[in-house]
Amino acid sequence: MSSARKRAALHKANTETERLRQKLAVAETMGNVWKAAAEYAAGKHTELVDLCRQLHKAEETKNQQDWTAVIRSLEKVGADSTAAMGSNA
Repeated sequence: MSSARKRAALHKANTETERLRQKLAVAETMGNVWKAAAEYAAGKHTELVDLCRQLHKAEETKNQQDWTAVIRSLEKVGADSTAAMGSNA
């Protein structure tokens, strides 16, 4: 194999290696984005489940003040979620 062919083959291999490194970096970034989104969603889920339990308890005890406070908290969670997703809507 001539020297020119060896250089061309080496250049081609280096170019492909760099392309694959860049592709890997994009994949890692997207993985981190999806992980953050999943953690956010899990946190909101936990928050909503807790509020639903509080609402159920307030309903069982017929405590209007507790019920009103929980509804306001639910509205706040909904507003926070809407604001977080607003840039994508």
